[in-house]
Amino acid sequence: SVTALAAGWGNQSMMRRCALVGVATALWAVGCNGNGMPPLAPARGTVVLADGTPVTEAFVVFTPDASKGTTGPIATATLDPNRSQHDGVTVGHHVVTVETNFGVTKPSKQRIPEKYLKRSTTPLKAEILAGQSNSIDFRLQP
Repeated sequence: SVTALAAGWGNQSMMRRCALVGVATALWAVGCNGNGMPPLAPARGTVVLADGTPVTEAFVVFTPDASKGTTGPIATATLDPNRSQHDGVTVGHHVVTVETNFGVTKPSKQRIPEKYLKRSTTPLKAEILAGQSNSIDFRLQP
């Protein structure tokens, strides 16, 4: 894990998360992993642009990296300086994207470099560890 930089990203209500990805089973809260689901762990962190400006109008999407043996649902967190933690990210390796306008109608004023928007091009990776307070921070380079 990495140390904190700037504005935190936080959790969303289960209903909002499911609406964002369009699949009710794709996301869940920590209490659901007792039903045969992969283990979850809390995660928190920050995303800043190359100049250090906090990204505040976007979503961080954690997609389990099957090539490294991690399976489970996608987890999504809103970048929000008022909340700093996502309660349930699948333990293991993830490909991470930073997406703007994901499920919203208002265009973002911030410009995220395009390579961070797609799983096929993002260089961002994260490992979520069980039993730990996972702090993950990203600086988006042009």
